Amino acid sequence: MNKLATLTDQAGFFFLTLYIFFAPFKVLYSLGEITLGLTVLAAALHLWAAGRQTCLKRPRPGKLGLAIGLWVLAALASLPTALEPLFSLGEIRKELFKPLFMGLAAYGLVRDTERFRRVTLAILASSLVMALSGGVEMAGHIQRHGWAAVSRNIDTFRVAGLGRYIHEYMTSLLLALPFWLALTVSQPRGPRRWAAGAGALIVICGHSLGFGRTQTLALILVLGVFALLCGQRWRVVAPGLLLGLAAAVFFSPRAFWTVSPNEANRLVATKSDEVRWPMLQLAWARIKEHPLAGIGFGYSAFQFLTQNRPPDDPVRKHLHPHNYYLTITLGLGLQGLAAFLFLLVQTVKSIWPGLRLPRPPSWPDLGRRAALCALAGLLFINLTDTLLVGRTLIWLWVVLGAVLGVNASDAARRSS
Repeated sequence: MNKLATLTDQAGFFFLTLYIFFAPFKVLYSLGEITLGLTVLAAALHLWAAGRQTCLKRPRPGKLGLAIGLWVLAALASLPTALEPLFSLGEIRKELFKPLFMGLAAYGLVRDTERFRRVTLAILASSLVMALSGGVEMAGHIQRHGWAAVSRNIDTFRVAGLGRYIHEYMTSLLLALPFWLALTVSQPRGPRRWAAGAGALIVICGHSLGFGRTQTLALILVLGVFALLCGQRWRVVAPGLLLGLAAAVFFSPRAFWTVSPNEANRLVATKSDEVRWPMLQLAWARIKEHPLAGIGFGYSAFQFLTQNRPPDDPVRKHLHPHNYYLTITLGLGLQGLAAFLFLLVQTVKSIWPGLRLPRPPSWPDLGRRAALCALAGLLFINLTDTLLVGRTLIWLWVVLGAVLGVNASDAARRSS
């Protein structure tokens, strides 16, 4: 490999790890965008400089490449029927090609276990800072208003830490948790395992401060999937996690688990009947009327469907119908949903590690399981929200690209 190829390879990986660290933070948004651009640029220069020397070492894309191509084709095919074609074209650039380019960059740059470990360390460090920022924010609320006031008004005092908003804060911690669990089970008995377990508990506690019911169910799902994929190794972290969950339940405000009759009436009137159900009904009516003609790519294209409603209609305040799968079908048609599901299946098949964990487990083995747990949690959350967008989507593509990259390298070494 020539000097330029080596330099761009090292620079691209450096910027990639920086992006993984910066991505969840609102205050570091500009740095995240800069490192994203530098990562893609360095990866492209490396591809040009290394040429066939590097490209021929990667396996053919196969069905996953076909799935990505169909997903791109479905997005582009929605432009003729889009309500605002120029807006949808911009969304395709932002929500499709940016994540795809970053995923391809990660696939090309993460070629060995050591690099995959460094990517994981960036995830762990970022989530730890995020969780601690949430704890500091909640401590400030309690100091200023008292625990009694906070526990009675959890909607007012939900924390977002250094994230852009509450759900993005909680999602970033949820996606990082499986990697903390993987780190814990990979450590031998002793201080390192205790330190990794403490990190996992800090992330769980930070996540719980967002007081999100769907997010809490997603957390339980992530733990269950991790237990399924890690078998007997799950016993390493089970006692501590069960204790942490019990403490989180015990110390959670009563308002998080129970709703008074008056509050229930208010919630039903303003969030279900007046907002959420009308959004879902509006989206579903459009899909039934035009099942193959989407309104355009982009989670916020829904706003063009509601702009003719009365100004005081609360539905107009929402950019999406709070269900990612319905959003895809609405934007791209049934063929778009089929392309997304095909992409999802092929992604899982490409990184599926099997139910039996090798002994001793390698870090890529545990990383594959952690990535699948993160994907399961994110897909569950998107049943009631649209969070598979923006930096969360780019983060997911980068992690999956890194897993596929180290998989390809392992396969190449075994075949040689």
